[in-house]
Amino acid sequence: MNNADVDPIAMRTMKPIRYLLLLLMTLSAHMVRGQVSVVQQLDSMEMLIGEQVHLTISATVPEGKKVIFPQLKAGGLLVPGIEVLEVSATDSQKIESNLLQLSRRYTLTSFDDTLYYIPAQPVIVDGKRHAGKELTLKVLTVEVDTANKDSMLIPFGVQTTPASFREWLPVILAAFLAVAFGILAFYFRRRLKDNKPILRQLRFVRHLPPHQKATKAIHRLQQHSRKQDDVKDYYTALTDILRKYLGDQQKFDAMEMTTDDILAHLSQSEIGAHNEVLAPILKRADLVKFAKQTSTEDEVSQHTAAAIDYVARTKDNTVAIEEKQEQQYTTEEQRSIHVRHLLKAAIGLLVLGIITVSVYIVWKLTWLT
Repeated sequence: MNNADVDPIAMRTMKPIRYLLLLLMTLSAHMVRGQVSVVQQLDSMEMLIGEQVHLTISATVPEGKKVIFPQLKAGGLLVPGIEVLEVSATDSQKIESNLLQLSRRYTLTSFDDTLYYIPAQPVIVDGKRHAGKELTLKVLTVEVDTANKDSMLIPFGVQTTPASFREWLPVILAAFLAVAFGILAFYFRRRLKDNKPILRQLRFVRHLPPHQKATKAIHRLQQHSRKQDDVKDYYTALTDILRKYLGDQQKFDAMEMTTDDILAHLSQSEIGAHNEVLAPILKRADLVKFAKQTSTEDEVSQHTAAAIDYVARTKDNTVAIEEKQEQQYTTEEQRSIHVRHLLKAAIGLLVLGIITVSVYIVWKLTWLT
């Protein structure tokens, strides 16, 4: 179709319509863009060294938009000198029928007194970058009045919280345990004191040879006063000494043998030649004991001297020996000794327990205080 065929009036009518459509499209784009807004703000523009402030970044977006906040992490730096202590979860709030307000809070601190510039932190909405306004943060130091340092309110030293009852409970139980150990140790000590020790007695027994035993026995017999009626008892005692001597020295049972049997047995031994001294004594004793004859004082003295002479002639060269004999404990004494050992062991263990518990209590008190 040729330009000549176009109606001039129609051409003039279409041109304003095109301008109107272009204007509507531009206004629509600006309206959609204006629905996304980002706000960045501090709850305080100043703080003291070591204090904390909060940086809040909020984004108002239409529903269904994908929003990515600045990827700041706790322990990192917002800018050099400002540390991020904590990052909160994203908070969402619906403000209109089709708009949402998303916000995230960052806890900050600093230990350098200076003025910090905080740039606008980017928020990505559906892949497009949006940001709020730049901020400044002034960190102030604490001025110390050295002239009036006693009036400072800052406490000195390490401040500790009081220990709880649960922390004190082991110390209390340990103290009761130490007291119980002490009472038991005292009780066992009294028992040990009442249960007196049994001392083992040692004695040395001297074993005399037969001839010395016989000689001593005859001398003891001589020292007793004799009456006429005691002659029979005297001869009986004298011959018993000789029979015991012969039995021990010659190893035969002379106490149960008659005089003739003794003399016959000795005649076959090496001391049989001395029967002439022994025979008159034994035969005279038989007459006094069985025939009820008597003897004068001189005869008794002669026979006593003859008995001593016979022992001296027939003695051997055996010497006296000493033997150590230990006392044998009874069953009751052995039980008493065993109880004493147990009491001593129990006291030792209790004392060790008291020391251990005391060390624990001291250590625990040091830790609690």
